[in-house]
Amino acid sequence: MVQVGSREAILLNPADACVSAFVRDVNRARVLTTAAAEQAAQRGEKTLDEALKTVPAVVPDTALEVVLPPMFASPWPVAMVDRVGAFPVIVPRDRVLAVLAGGE
Repeated sequence: MVQVGSREAILLNPADACVSAFVRDVNRARVLTTAAAEQAAQRGEKTLDEALKTVPAVVPDTALEVVLPPMFASPWPVAMVDRVGAFPVIVPRDRVLAVLAGGE
């Protein structure tokens, strides 16, 4: 046995390359909890400010064909900002897909 611990601990901190390969394809959203995210933030692994720097941002008149690639490349929803960079709205993927499908 190479590693013993909680499922979150093993997923977040694999002991070696073998364990890392074993957990590589695990659905992290199914295993990790909001408590794990909070603990990671407390350890400084990723602050909200750092995370927000990776959020795709667009202005309101951006065509959806421009929005789609960064939206699906990012784990975060798209932020719709005004021309000066103010942060008024989060645009979830399901809303964009609903509009494309004619549902809204």
